[in-house]
Amino acid sequence: MPFISKELLQSLKTLVIALILSIGVSQVFAWTGPTATAPGGNASAPVNVGATAQTKSGGLTVGSLGMTGTTAALSGGAESTYGAATIRGSKNGWSGLNFKDAAGTNEGTLMMHPFYSGFFNAADNNWRWYVDDSGNSYQYGLQYDAQNTGYYLDPNGTSRLNYTVNDNSYNYGWTQADVFYDRYNNGYYLQPRGTNRLNYVVADDVHVYGTIRGGSYGFGGMYADVDGYCTGLNGRVVNPFTGWCNCPAGFADANLTINSGGPFIHICYK
Repeated sequence: MPFISKELLQSLKTLVIALILSIGVSQVFAWTGPTATAPGGNASAPVNVGATAQTKSGGLTVGSLGMTGTTAALSGGAESTYGAATIRGSKNGWSGLNFKDAAGTNEGTLMMHPFYSGFFNAADNNWRWYVDDSGNSYQYGLQYDAQNTGYYLDPNGTSRLNYTVNDNSYNYGWTQADVFYDRYNNGYYLQPRGTNRLNYVVADDVHVYGTIRGGSYGFGGMYADVDGYCTGLNGRVVNPFTGWCNCPAGFADANLTINSGGPFIHICYK
């Protein structure tokens, strides 16, 4: 084992101490002191799992976001205790939430505006549903029955509804139905191409191109005859069912004479 003198060992100790002191002094001169009197100038608190509310002035990007109970506000809005998120700010008068796919492409927006609000589809640049400032709701395209898509409402086309109840109905086109029922008694109805049963009818004019039946009596029209040539009183008075002074086929003729010389009133009956 080589011999180390006491003088050499003492010199090495002195050198090591000198190196340590020089490094410490250099670190002292490299340190920068605080820029403000405490507690000013403190670093911002990190986002943490604590119960204390936090406000972040910069943007925040997360992989997913879940909110339960009292929710934190977005973009500086106030906290809510009823499970809502506050969006502060607008673009072109709108505020809203954009929905994007995995590639970041905008699929649609839930938009809020002072006059209109609703869902906007970015794929075809059309509204899917919106509400105006008066509370009127609008929905585009077909509205299907969730239980049976065979029933639907097509505002600008052909609708098929299973059942509707209306206080009033105003139609500016045609109305089609197999049977029109009395709302208080379905025993009374109007069936345009079948057999009708109405309780009471009041009409200004009735034009009949077939048979009128009243109880057991069938009425086939009437006409007036003065001289046997169908001239009638003050001109021709013919049977509106036949256009002449006769009864329809299958009807009998009953003559009512006003006086012995006529005129003669003919009533066609069954």
